[in-house]
Amino acid sequence: MLYYWKKEGQIMRRKRLIEHGKSLLFGLAKRSAKKQPAPASPMIFVGSWTLHASDSNRHHSLLIGPDLTVTIDNHTIPGNVEKVTANELLFLDRFGYHLAVKCNETQPIEMYDEAGEMTYTIEGHNSPTDPTNNK
Repeated sequence: MLYYWKKEGQIMRRKRLIEHGKSLLFGLAKRSAKKQPAPASPMIFVGSWTLHASDSNRHHSLLIGPDLTVTIDNHTIPGNVEKVTANELLFLDRFGYHLAVKCNETQPIEMYDEAGEMTYTIEGHNSPTDPTNNK
C-alpha cells in the first residue's frame, strides 16, 4: 500500500511540472507575440517648407520629395537618408554632413545643418501631399 501512495505522489509531481512547463512556454510565446511599434512614416516630412535662419532675417525654401530627396532653394542636395524616426529625418550629404529635420506630431518644425552649424526654424509649408506645389 505504501508503494501505491509513493508512486501516485510521483505522478502528481510530474503532472504539476508539466503544467508549470506549459504555462511557462505559453507565457514566453505571448511575450514574443506582442505587437512591435509600427515603423515611422516618412510622409510627415514630405512637402514644401519655408526655413528661417535663426541668426538673420533670411528665408530659404526646403522641398522634401516623396522619395525623400532634399532640395534647398531649388538646388537638389545629393545624398542619402540615414534614418527616419517618428520625429526626425536624418539626411547625409555627399560631403559627409548631416541635415536633421525634426518634427512634432503633425509637421516638421526645425532643421539643423551640420555643415553650416546652423539651426533653421520651419515656419510654414505648402502642400505636404503635393511637394511641387509652390504656393
